[in-house]
Amino acid sequence: MTNLVYGNVSLEIINEYKYLSQLFSEFNYDKNFFLDYKEPTKQDVIDLYNLYNKYSSEDKIKIANLYDDPIKLYMNRYYKNNPNLTSNNIKDYVIYIKNIMNYYVLKYKFKFNAARPYQIANKYNIKLYPVELKSTFTPSYPSGHAILYYALNKFFNNIDKYNNYNDILHEGLKSRIISGIHFEQDNEASIKLCNYIINNNNNLKLLY
Repeated sequence: MTNLVYGNVSLEIINEYKYLSQLFSEFNYDKNFFLDYKEPTKQDVIDLYNLYNKYSSEDKIKIANLYDDPIKLYMNRYYKNNPNLTSNNIKDYVIYIKNIMNYYVLKYKFKFNAARPYQIANKYNIKLYPVELKSTFTPSYPSGHAILYYALNKFFNNIDKYNNYNDILHEGLKSRIISGIHFEQDNEASIKLCNYIINNNNNLKLLY
């Protein structure tokens, strides 16, 4: 973590990773997992730039902020779908999911130390101005938001089978692209990582 160049990682994030490491590192769920980062090409930047410019600055900011907190979005939808719910352990489950996903995402973020899209764009003299959010001050790959959106979507679709949460997943993943915060491969890597964690963690198997 001392060699980070791209991610302006706060002490808060570093301390979070240290704390999560104490909870999960001994299990080594990903010992047979392979995730490979390839720096995005100029064409990748151009594709992102073209999509990014389809939206006004105001819309990008609005969308980025609206979808910056996946837990809040899923929990609000769940309670709206189940207004007569009195008490359950949903919050405890969600916190467990968040913690284990954040641990593995941060582990690979620090490993690959991947540049954010605007930093790759600068390399090719392409002006890309991402929406500024507190949640973007880490390396880009894999996406922490994508893994939470995907993991929570699977969880809530499982426990609330008569309702659908797929729109939150779709819009949440898209929001990180159109706001210039992530490349598509950042999202794809997180989905791959999430599926592996779920398949190899007995506690998560009970939830899914």
